[in-house]
Amino acid sequence: MVRTISLRMNYWDLYPRREPIVLREVRRVRDGIGVEIMLEANIDGFSHYLYAFDDEAFTKSLDGRIRICYAGKEKSRTKTLRVKAVLEDGSENPGV
Repeated sequence: MVRTISLRMNYWDLYPRREPIVLREVRRVRDGIGVEIMLEANIDGFSHYLYAFDDEAFTKSLDGRIRICYAGKEKSRTKTLRVKAVLEDGSENPGV
């Protein structure tokens, strides 16, 4: 008899952090080369994230998921990710 058990990650429930923005999860992308990260904000009045790679314009993320992907022909295999938390009143927390 085979029994499947679903496990749920509760690390953050057991060991909460006090940083304004924390990295909650990292997963490999299914299509291509890269990872998807999941952020969590510990900020009162939090609305959404703004993120940008290198010198690109900021993109909005409502759920904290950010895909970091690489094309096969890229010269550089490093990217700099900038993240800001935006509050409900429109002000920004610089984050990380």
